[in-house]
Amino acid sequence: ATQLANLAWDPLTPDVATSTGAVTSWPEHGDSTEGNLYAVRFVANGARSDRDADLALGQRDLTSASEFPYAPQSATTLRFPYGLATDGGVLAVADTANNRVLLWDHVPRGIGAAADRVVGQASFTHNGENRWQAVRRDTLCWPYGIALSGGRLAIADSGNNRVVVWRIATAESNRR
Repeated sequence: ATQLANLAWDPLTPDVATSTGAVTSWPEHGDSTEGNLYAVRFVANGARSDRDADLALGQRDLTSASEFPYAPQSATTLRFPYGLATDGGVLAVADTANNRVLLWDHVPRGIGAAADRVVGQASFTHNGENRWQAVRRDTLCWPYGIALSGGRLAIADSGNNRVVVWRIATAESNRR
């Protein structure tokens, strides 16, 4: 488990937070909430703890659920995050309605932490399906499921009816 503040994060059995910050069970491995929050199960003293979440990405705090559909996006905004994956260091989140995957080089420690990299868009401010162009090898349309292993990020590019794989820097290469 990756240490986060004084609590251990168990990436194999995540729970998710509601917009009020209360933790609820989520049956799928590696999934995030349908909406704007990302939070995971936290384990205190090695036992499961049904307590409020400690971290949210995509929002300014644990009680917000704002959506920004017609504004330029950023490295701190999420619209309908559906999938997440980690290799123990790098965290990847499928930012589905923004047609991109956001990457944090290390599991964030602060609420609303900005992503370090973006996949599927030219920059953090863009969000068009296939960049409002034809399907290309570097575009995404409604990415849902993702997996991260051995320096490869696999993305279920649902709107394009394909799975695409990118090579990315891993947690191990980020430590060097």
